[in-house]
Amino acid sequence: MGRIISILQIAYFIFRIILCLLSSWISMKWKVRRARRAFEEEAVKHGISREEARRLSEALTDLEKQLRDAVKASLGF
Repeated sequence: MGRIISILQIAYFIFRIILCLLSSWISMKWKVRRARRAFEEEAVKHGISREEARRLSEALTDLEKQLRDAVKASLGF
């Protein structure tokens, strides 16, 4: 009986870790999208063309991709 409880506890904690990682990933994507949009709007307000603001804001997306790749590498994916 003790083994079954131990296995269920391990499964529960693994499931919980997966949910935390998934929610972190979704949150990061959402925040990068919001930051990029806010940056573009502020740049346009200060006189930069919309195309140039989009090009500059791509740096945020590149940083997010680098962070995601670093996390994947640390997890062994």
